[in-house]
Amino acid sequence: MFTGIRRITSKDRVNRTIDHILPDQLPVDFLAVPEIWNALFLQAGFKYQDFDAKNALYDPNWEKVNVALENDCRVLSYDQFISPYHTEIVEESEIDWFGSPSRSTPNRMFRIKTGIDSSMDVWGRHFICRTQNGSTAENISQPPLAGCDDISEVRSHNWPSPGWWDFSNLGAQTNSVDPQKQYHWRFRAGSVFEVAWQLFGFEKFLMDLSLQPQLPLHAMEIITEITLELMETVLRESGERIDTVYFYDDVATQENLLISLKMWRQYVKPFHQKIIDKAKSYQKTVMYHCDGNTRKIIPELIEMGVDILNPIQADIPEMDPATLKAEFGEELCFHGGVDIYGLLSTQSPVNVHHYINNLKKEMLQNGGFVLAPTHHIQAGTPVENILEMYNPTLRKLDYDHSSRSFYGTCN
Repeated sequence: MFTGIRRITSKDRVNRTIDHILPDQLPVDFLAVPEIWNALFLQAGFKYQDFDAKNALYDPNWEKVNVALENDCRVLSYDQFISPYHTEIVEESEIDWFGSPSRSTPNRMFRIKTGIDSSMDVWGRHFICRTQNGSTAENISQPPLAGCDDISEVRSHNWPSPGWWDFSNLGAQTNSVDPQKQYHWRFRAGSVFEVAWQLFGFEKFLMDLSLQPQLPLHAMEIITEITLELMETVLRESGERIDTVYFYDDVATQENLLISLKMWRQYVKPFHQKIIDKAKSYQKTVMYHCDGNTRKIIPELIEMGVDILNPIQADIPEMDPATLKAEFGEELCFHGGVDIYGLLSTQSPVNVHHYINNLKKEMLQNGGFVLAPTHHIQAGTPVENILEMYNPTLRKLDYDHSSRSFYGTCN
């Protein structure tokens, strides 16, 4: 057990493990669909707290779940700070801050209601909600650039202006969640590749990358420049509050990349490099999320400056956590590793316990690991399995002081 003049905070704990220093205990993060947040809230018997959904940046009820699970991490997201009264998207429209099924944290998420089951975001992406087996998800609908054949049409899209954002209440709102400044905070900067293809439609976007790349490239350039300007403001205003910049772009399937390695290097990597460089200019660590099999690009992600890789889909042979740790553990911190489908959804709490105990032993030597699900924990996942995943006993480390390592002996 660590001793010293002050208590080890979650902020310390996560930053130590990112720096490849063995922390005092296993750091954890929690991400889940709304159905799971609500199920855990009810399971705990919490009393619902009314809040001003028009002005609040966070849902205080979900935050109670975060505290109960002893989650070490908190998130600020670019789409929390949009000022709808300054936008030029849709006049006199209904803003739904807390209704998106894509929410995975207590953060609010900007959506304009366009129908009973449909909405639009700040980029002009259209979504339609579909419910199946008790779970609701947003699906892309009516890509606004689907008929685009000229770069002037890309330019004329109703792109957001950085002036639509208002970060003046950033400090006050984060202080309301974390007055003791004890949590590890990351800024969710957004994505480039995903936003662009969802504006064009997936098939057209990939065809254009091959046949007329100037169109998708111009869109990605605009998205990147807006993202960088927002990052500049947030990182300048937040000071030491933000520890990590987080961006995401799914460029892989379960088997390989969505595009060729050559196309990734030529068309996607340069935009990601700009985001990483901006974060590094403020001495922030960088977390990159990409579902699927990213094994082929991991060495280049390290060269680019990525510090934390998420989500480590353990069900993919090439993404076996122990193998990745052995090969890249000196340079990368891994975030994730707990399979939401084959393990959390179908196995028993006993199996979850043994899996996580083994994962801890494999991944946390010399730090470099934050326990988290491989994506948002899905509706229908047994609450008992989730509670076992965040069992405080599993987070404890048994030290061998002679070797400065530990034994994962929670049986």
